[in-house]
Amino acid sequence: MIPAVCWGGSRSLAGPANGHVAPAAFQHAGAGAAPPAGAGYPDTVIPQAVVGQPENPAVRKFDQAITFYQSCNHRPMVANMSRGSGLPAIQGTIALRPGVYGKAMLTGKAAVGYAAHGNINLARSGSLAIWLCAYHWQPLKKHLPYMFFLEINDHGRQLLIGRMGVRQNHEALEVYLAGGKKSVCLVPGNTLRWKSRQWHLLVVNWTDSSLAVSLDGHVWLQSAPTWLSHIHGQAGQLTLGDATDPVNQRCLLDELLVLNRPMSMAEVRWLYRQPRLRHPSR
Repeated sequence: MIPAVCWGGSRSLAGPANGHVAPAAFQHAGAGAAPPAGAGYPDTVIPQAVVGQPENPAVRKFDQAITFYQSCNHRPMVANMSRGSGLPAIQGTIALRPGVYGKAMLTGKAAVGYAAHGNINLARSGSLAIWLCAYHWQPLKKHLPYMFFLEINDHGRQLLIGRMGVRQNHEALEVYLAGGKKSVCLVPGNTLRWKSRQWHLLVVNWTDSSLAVSLDGHVWLQSAPTWLSHIHGQAGQLTLGDATDPVNQRCLLDELLVLNRPMSMAEVRWLYRQPRLRHPSR
């Protein structure tokens, strides 16, 4: 499937109804990493790796640019690093499986929400990276439900990453951005031929006037909607995963990283080359 850009009107894509968590000072929840004294934006404390598990080298590389980092290594799902509140609001039951660096979160059983304030800002330039992996997918000939990977509602905008369930669209991987009554989506590829235990890196950049997506280190797919600079409202919520995915179409999510600036293509390719990927098992 050729990468595509699609436009449309507003639509309701509300995810799981998780409660909001009140924002706090910069949080550090890595094993053995104590939160720094004082509020504001202190020097980043590098979370220590879980015993026997390698730490993500991106944490050191991007350092001061990180506003939110969730390794998915720990069942409580408290964020490893956050400039807002790292405390989760969980719907369902968290299930972890072997992932890129340690563990990964299995969708279809739980959704985890975090306050967007301080952690991600869709009103300013930024980027996010997340690893995705099909988990024992079974091919179906019928229409599939929409699979939510990540949903962010912030400053009157909505950023949604998920898989379309329409087979005519080859179960497209969609990055959807809405503001007011207008929306744009980028389709960097499809998931129809994704294989179980095969990891994929998705990176999303946004600025006041553009949206760009890279899948597996490929060149940017970009759009420049003229309305993107229009913002309003307050900070909302970041939701990871979905508690309602069909049992035979679950996905693994891992290493969610949010930066306060866009990534370069060189940085994306560096990120894609880093991990020694581990194959999930039942």
